[in-house]
Amino acid sequence: DALRDLPSDSEDEDEIKPKTPARAEAYPAVEAPAAATPPPSGGVFSLAGAPSLGVAYTLVKMSRYCLMFWLPYFLSTHAGLAPSTAGVLSAVFDVAGVAGSISAGVLCDRLMGGRMLAASVPYLLCAAVTFAAWAALCRHDAANGATEGGAPPSFAAHALAIGLAGFFIAAPDGIYGGAAPRNLCDYAKRGGDAALAAAAAGFVNGCGSVGAI
Repeated sequence: DALRDLPSDSEDEDEIKPKTPARAEAYPAVEAPAAATPPPSGGVFSLAGAPSLGVAYTLVKMSRYCLMFWLPYFLSTHAGLAPSTAGVLSAVFDVAGVAGSISAGVLCDRLMGGRMLAASVPYLLCAAVTFAAWAALCRHDAANGATEGGAPPSFAAHALAIGLAGFFIAAPDGIYGGAAPRNLCDYAKRGGDAALAAAAAGFVNGCGSVGAI
């Protein structure tokens, strides 16, 4: 009986031998990465708002670059200003544009909650009104013979019109050529699609370059 109570060699080996953890516990399963969302079949043209934004940026860029390159000639030829005065006055357009771009960023961040496209609408409306008023001023000066040596054009009125035009047209230019294409991807619930965002930015800026040309 005493011998029967003694542990056998196999039982001693089982107690001494360490237990090896199961393979599943030692190496937990790694979840497979989620499949990437397939790109839209129509490319960037299937992104809602991309074609419209491209057309808008074409017109904005056309208006801004037309004034940047031809404003001194226009003021001296069609507004009756002296060439030296026209050159100085045209600089107001670029200086006011810097202020307009800064104000667009403040408006977008502080008041519009990051909605860049919505923030550009009041600038575009004000730019249209400014261009119409400036055209009326030029017609008034032409009617008074400003281009033929008659009544001199109003320097202050032209400076104000040029400053307002530069202020209001530079704001949407900075928005459309900057982060607005990425904004479209966020609206379409595809903010994480870097390829689509890059394609949209390239398309919109390409349209703007066509307008500049």
